[in-house]
Amino acid sequence: MAQATSLWDLPAQALPSYGGLVGPVFTVIWFCASIAFWFAFHTLLRTPGVFDRKRPTWDEFKAIAVGTGLLASWYFFCVIDRWIHHDLRPVEFGYILVLPFFEILKIASSLILIMGTFTVVWKDLEPRFPKNQQGKWWFASKMLLFFTGLMGLYSWVLKFSLAIVWMRFASLNAIADVATKRTQCEIAMCVFFFVFGLMTVAASSGVLIKMLWNNARLVGDRIVLSLATLMLFLRSTVELGTAAKAYSPDHTRMSLLVTNDVAFGLLTMLYLSCMFWHAWRVTSDVDMGSEQPELVSAFIRFRIVEQLNHMCEPGRESPALRDALELLRMNLTAVVSDERLVAATRSLSEDDRRKFAEDCLRDVDTTYGKLDPAGGVNADSLRTRTPFSMLSRLSRASHRSQRQVKRESRRENERVKLGAVLKAMIRSD
Repeated sequence: MAQATSLWDLPAQALPSYGGLVGPVFTVIWFCASIAFWFAFHTLLRTPGVFDRKRPTWDEFKAIAVGTGLLASWYFFCVIDRWIHHDLRPVEFGYILVLPFFEILKIASSLILIMGTFTVVWKDLEPRFPKNQQGKWWFASKMLLFFTGLMGLYSWVLKFSLAIVWMRFASLNAIADVATKRTQCEIAMCVFFFVFGLMTVAASSGVLIKMLWNNARLVGDRIVLSLATLMLFLRSTVELGTAAKAYSPDHTRMSLLVTNDVAFGLLTMLYLSCMFWHAWRVTSDVDMGSEQPELVSAFIRFRIVEQLNHMCEPGRESPALRDALELLRMNLTAVVSDERLVAATRSLSEDDRRKFAEDCLRDVDTTYGKLDPAGGVNADSLRTRTPFSMLSRLSRASHRSQRQVKRESRRENERVKLGAVLKAMIRSD
């Protein structure tokens, strides 16, 4: 019998089984779910009118659809691999060369999904942050994308190299060296995915904070988008923990395979569920989470302050705030037709602008309707403001007016007391 000089010469052997039916069953579930999500994203992107929507979703979701398609392709090969392990089917040793070829699908899918997620978040981030901060977010994302992709490619090359070294079986030292470098590179890649995921969570959270700062309502789909970034971040955390644990002497990759399959797949499906909900919601008639409703609200608040300035004279008591609100309601058609507002909110119809304006007036009336501020807003500073600078928020103007009322009251009391003292002195003389 001829002596085997490499693993190519060895007969077929059965692959070991780990975790019983858990791994194969969950892998089949994740495969079917990823196919369904890919079809759903593809439908939203290509077919207006589906799911009761009148137009396709954002182009930014194309990357999510592509990443989901690659994920489904990777799961297809995973289903085959997990059932081969479960059924203990004999395969040739050359099978280890096949594994890196479908592993590249997972790396590419993860990279495209996280890049696409940040692109979706960027659509909300860009109009709410100043140029200098936008540049920092953009530069950080591009650098992380580059280094994460580079480490992913290097990790895949080392995985393929390890398979080749095993098949040649030239030296155990060479196999150990390549395996160590492969694991170290995989951990580094997971660290970059972890940091990229953390930055995406920070970006989506920053958008929510900006919305609150601008007195905007937190729309449900933006909160769901933040949850999607959190799921993606947690998935990166699980991958990093699994890779680091496999490096320890007490565990191997195969012993952690079932845990990784269940946790990775569950977090991925939760992430895709949140992203699909967001993609579906933004295709409604009016995207309530965009900056357009905020611009209408800012313009209405600007007009309230402007109305108060016209209705009062400096140093004298102004009419009640509710009177100014009532005048704006009577003239609301002209207000929402202002060319400045129309130019800034072209995606909204006049009915939409009127609805958002009425909502803003109602909120202001509920919160500040009983206030009766004195003085007013300095006309020179008012002219230097723009309706969309967000600096004309009514709350600040109202608080400032209340402080002015108190100061004027104290000054009046002091003048009365001083006059009484002077009169007493004159009479005594």
